[in-house]
Amino acid sequence: MPRPDYLLHQLKLDPRAAAARIVALRNAELGLDGPDKIDSRSLQSRQAVVSARTVVDSLRQQFWTLPLEQLQAQLAAINVKPFPELATVVERLQQAAGLRSQFPRLAQRLGDNLGLFHCIKQSLTMPPRDVAGMKESVMRSLLSGEKNREYKAVALLVKQEFPDIYALEHEWFDDILKTNKLSRRVGTKDDGKIFGMQAWVFFFLVVLLIRGCAAVMR
Repeated sequence: MPRPDYLLHQLKLDPRAAAARIVALRNAELGLDGPDKIDSRSLQSRQAVVSARTVVDSLRQQFWTLPLEQLQAQLAAINVKPFPELATVVERLQQAAGLRSQFPRLAQRLGDNLGLFHCIKQSLTMPPRDVAGMKESVMRSLLSGEKNREYKAVALLVKQEFPDIYALEHEWFDDILKTNKLSRRVGTKDDGKIFGMQAWVFFFLVVLLIRGCAAVMR
């Protein structure tokens, strides 16, 4: 609670001529930070966020080349408590780092079918916006039929033999396994047929049937 002498002193001041002084005395009396200190803390916070993001972006770029122990140590050293938006990103990179040793064996199992393999690696390290664009491209390839069989085979192999990798992207792998290519049948031999017969033959038989029924009814 403000002291009585403080209140008396403030009442004597002219707000038009001593506004800054009134605010300064109030902050000192109530233990409030002045605008300079607030701005300073805000600037430091923004700088800390930028610094942390810079470190994360750098580790993303070096994720597959940096020695594993060094990568894990640098990820663990990032203080994400003040930055909740980075906590999920760092946690995902840590999970992926723990599985990095499985990727050479996965590449060996896939042989020459490495198209989706590279996409899987990117999905674990790229920013979410870039990952969304990459996944959309994969789904387009599935729908067009261009990579449908290959990508499904890779997704099934990952699910069966590399369950930890599968767990990180299980929804995406399941979408790949469920997606069928679009049918683009145009001008097939069945065009113009009804119940397996030429349309004119069908209608001719219908006319005969109608005439026959009419004759019976007479």
